[in-house]
Amino acid sequence: RYIVFNAFYTFLIQSEEERRWKWAAENLVSLAGYCKATGEDCFSLRGSYAGALGPAQFLPSSVQKFGRDGNGDGRVNPFDFDDALFSAANFLLEHGWREDRIQALGRYYGSANGYPRAILAYAEALGWPRP
Repeated sequence: RYIVFNAFYTFLIQSEEERRWKWAAENLVSLAGYCKATGEDCFSLRGSYAGALGPAQFLPSSVQKFGRDGNGDGRVNPFDFDDALFSAANFLLEHGWREDRIQALGRYYGSANGYPRAILAYAEALGWPRP
């Protein structure tokens, strides 16, 4: 529900740490690229307070790096469920899902502690993966 451009711009101008303002600047540039490529209005896109977009909650830089077209329409739209699902799967594969699921989920969620383990335990309780 937050305007994504404003979230990154605020991080950019208020961050004293170089690492934080570089992160905000990278995402602003990626957001601008996405808007130019799709014709979206950068000043109307809404996401999380931290600028994450769509159901997969990808940052614009993650959409740029890991986004995939899941519905075959020729574009990556982080707000489209099929694209978000394919993009999340691609992110996890690129971050070692086949070798270490906890670490791949940790990269996705920002930490390998707690939540990734709970997700895998829940999936196992539901009988996943199924043959």
